[in-house]
Amino acid sequence: MKRHTPWMGLILSLALVMTAVFPARAAEEEVPFSDFRIDAGGMDFLEQQVSIHIYRQNEAGAFQVDDSVLHTCTLNRVTGDASFYIQPTVDGVWVTVDYLTDLNGDGTYELLDGDRTIGWTMAPGTASTLQPAEETAPLAGGQTYILNAQTLVQCGQVAAQNRLAGGSAALDVGQGDTSQQEHPLYLVNLHTLSPATGEEELQSYYLKIYGNILMPIDVSPGDWYYSAVEFALTRGYLSGTGNGIFQPDGLVTRAQLAQILWRMGGSLSAPGVEFSDVAPDQWYYAAVSWCCDQELMDGLPDGTFGPSTALSREQLAHILYLFAQHGREELESASLTLDSFSDAGSVSDWARTSVEWAVANGLLSGYDDGTLRPASGVTRAQLSTVLYTFTQMLEEK
Repeated sequence: MKRHTPWMGLILSLALVMTAVFPARAAEEEVPFSDFRIDAGGMDFLEQQVSIHIYRQNEAGAFQVDDSVLHTCTLNRVTGDASFYIQPTVDGVWVTVDYLTDLNGDGTYELLDGDRTIGWTMAPGTASTLQPAEETAPLAGGQTYILNAQTLVQCGQVAAQNRLAGGSAALDVGQGDTSQQEHPLYLVNLHTLSPATGEEELQSYYLKIYGNILMPIDVSPGDWYYSAVEFALTRGYLSGTGNGIFQPDGLVTRAQLAQILWRMGGSLSAPGVEFSDVAPDQWYYAAVSWCCDQELMDGLPDGTFGPSTALSREQLAHILYLFAQHGREELESASLTLDSFSDAGSVSDWARTSVEWAVANGLLSGYDDGTLRPASGVTRAQLSTVLYTFTQMLEEK
């Protein structure tokens, strides 16, 4: 009887999981021996290249890199409320889970060969429970079994801890800072034995589990703007740019800021603007109209609005200063000056009060070289952090 080694699931088969009301689509042509479905508040399915180091235990008991795998797979990304429904079509299917961690945040996942110390106890129609075991209970054909995201996350936390220094498999020794952990990948493997050949057949599903919202794949927990991006996405101020990407270094445009302020202001209607470059059928038309009606933004010197024009740091400070006064009394003037910045003289006269206010309230800060760069563009990561601080400031008043 031929049996695949655990990491072979990385190569042999991959299924793309849809929602709980749609059947799974297997990567292989053969008929799958089990259905696998997802029910979650948020989910998407991304093709991504994954780099993996496969560790095996040496004679001394230490884990060493034995092999490397680089391949493209489908990631089933789900929010933390997800439930996974497994319905075998034959008797004797069993379930194992591999945990792919990235302890040092270098973008390469660690997979321990044979590190399946968690077995599954499942009853039809109920959520799974866990027990330490080398073998897992076989599932009955035609029955539906439920595996929830919380169960996987709890096991993933145990697996990650065991791989840190002091654990049974210290994979992080000499690998630098491990204070920020990338979300692990959960590789759920469904196994059965072919009645015709006795060989093991395998279906593998790569799952990535988040909290209340799916985080973009180009924003990692170790990034200084991670919490701010999560906040901006949760509030609906910003969204991804497609294919699971956020583009943290992308520059913010005037139309994008108008849209954010419009949402923060309640998405109210206003008389339409008549800029030649802002047509009524554009996604930002209502937002630009409201911002101009509330005197938060106005046109450029050439008479256009410039919706695609990159927003500058001093423009952002001035617009937020006006928004902070919206429906409130006049804001107190900042008690500091900009003299500590080497380029303070480059701040426009019309923006000086606003920039002083923004710096005093922690919305803007200088760069490592002592400059403020008021005319520079604002990145999406920077705007996320500004919105996080700005919203807290408004909600405290």
